[in-house]
Amino acid sequence: MHRLELVGETLRAALNDLAVQAPDWLRRVAPAEWYERYHRRSEQGRLPKGKDAREQYARTVGEDGFYLFDLLAAATTPAPLRGLPSIMTLQVIWEQQ
Repeated sequence: MHRLELVGETLRAALNDLAVQAPDWLRRVAPAEWYERYHRRSEQGRLPKGKDAREQYARTVGEDGFYLFDLLAAATTPAPLRGLPSIMTLQVIWEQQ
């Protein structure tokens, strides 16, 4: 799996898990563009063509992931969400990439 696919797919999986575990919370905090950006698996779409477009995509996914971490760290976020396996995996992938 390409690095861009890995980070995008890991974030998508975490968002899907949150949608099952805490749908009301996710609806309140998720930016509208996340629904379009992460609604399908990475192999069902195509990565952007060209170096600049790929760098922008990587930056966008990275910013989205860090924003999600900020949301999860908020005092108003249910603590069990921070310990979901998909969130733990997302943290590991973000640290590696």
